[in-house]
Amino acid sequence: MGFRFYGVLIAICLVVSTTQLVFAQSDAASDQTAHQIYSTVMSPFCPGRLLNDCPSPDAAELKHRIREQLASGESSDQIIKALVTKYGDKLRAAPGFSGFGAAAYLVPAIFVLFGIGAIVFWLRRARQPGSEAEQINDDVDPSVAEEIERIIRD
Repeated sequence: MGFRFYGVLIAICLVVSTTQLVFAQSDAASDQTAHQIYSTVMSPFCPGRLLNDCPSPDAAELKHRIREQLASGESSDQIIKALVTKYGDKLRAAPGFSGFGAAAYLVPAIFVLFGIGAIVFWLRRARQPGSEAEQINDDVDPSVAEEIERIIRD
């Protein structure tokens, strides 16, 4: 039992611990990907709830199948496409950017742009000579206007 034996023993321990570390990291990445899928997919078993929030035993089984698919090497996109194929497009928590789903993204943007345009138009119109603010000043009695200016100066 010389140094050779201890050297081999240390090498075996390093290989085993490194392998466990790699598997632990891949499990953590797989868990993170699984939770990302659970948070972006609606539950087919609990209407109006994400798969992540559904307490149903069927949802727990579906979560387990998703973890198995991730462990077998499938990507999250492949898994989501398979789920949408099986359960329908209502499974998506957010609509896709195609067809009618594009309206969910475009209509709010159009309203925001329209609102910004309306505000800019209103501000430019309010600054023009002859605007309502100047017309109000023209309608004020000159003695009252002088009194207001005197109060402001003091």
